[in-house]
Amino acid sequence: EHWNAIFLAGICCRSIGDLDRAIEFQKRSISLNGDFPDSWLALGISLQLKEEFSDAIIALKEALKLDPTMFEGYNSLGMIYNKMDNLDKALNNFDKAGNVLIDEAQAESKRRGYITWKKSDDGKTAYFVTEESYTFVEGYLRKDKKYASAMFNLGNIYFAMGDHESAKDSLIESIDFTPDGASSEPAYEGLKAMGIEY
Repeated sequence: EHWNAIFLAGICCRSIGDLDRAIEFQKRSISLNGDFPDSWLALGISLQLKEEFSDAIIALKEALKLDPTMFEGYNSLGMIYNKMDNLDKALNNFDKAGNVLIDEAQAESKRRGYITWKKSDDGKTAYFVTEESYTFVEGYLRKDKKYASAMFNLGNIYFAMGDHESAKDSLIESIDFTPDGASSEPAYEGLKAMGIEY
């Protein structure tokens, strides 16, 4: 019995809607290797889909403890807390999801040499950010719909909390960062609901 094969069986079961078997496989995979964050994430998402929110939160937090750069972990926690009407925790997790993607984009920009350390005239070391960095980071965040989704989720939470200005800003950012060819209709609808044409 190999933990990875069992993990993949759980993913397959979840994809066909057999959540009970998915959870069974994911728990078995974790019992064989509890250090693989994707197993905890998969378990958390399966439990989330079954609306077993308390157990889902535990699994997702374990995944994030092992890998704090998992967009899906923060995004799933945000969705759970939103369903539980805990808007502060939902907002916090959707914000973290967006920041994970920004950090990832900036790290890749630095790796490519668009962000470098340079000595200034006074001898201090400081970041030097090239124009290419801004263009790269924007393109990186537009490569799939994750960042747009995080901003859309933030907009919805801000709206529910009564912060319409932040809701507007987040929904506009969601539209602006939606990849070419993908729909940003829900964000437009959110703005319309606030009486804003964009």
